[in-house]
Amino acid sequence: MTLATWCSGTRACDRKRQDGRQGGRGPQEAAQDGEEEAARGFVGWSEDTFKKLQSAAPEPLQSRFQVSHGMLLQVLSRESDGCRAMQKLIRDSHETAAAKKQHRDRAWQLFRAW
Repeated sequence: MTLATWCSGTRACDRKRQDGRQGGRGPQEAAQDGEEEAARGFVGWSEDTFKKLQSAAPEPLQSRFQVSHGMLLQVLSRESDGCRAMQKLIRDSHETAAAKKQHRDRAWQLFRAW
């Protein structure tokens, strides 16, 4: 799949095709979108913001742990026992028991497909 078919119709891809380049956006393009470039040395918070953050309730953390094919390959390619390392990684993750079972099943599914 090419870049053109993957994101056809989006403004960013249309601009890239028109410009004939694949690089990131420059300051001129950001200005065209209504975004302004921050001044050098600009601090985006004040003492009031800091006080609000100190007094506010903390945001609950949410795990984003996922077993992927790349993760499995990286862990299994370790010098030591990669299988035990993968089991330990899943076991020590901050997930519920049901989610850990899903991760183990996913790791086994990816391993069999390898």
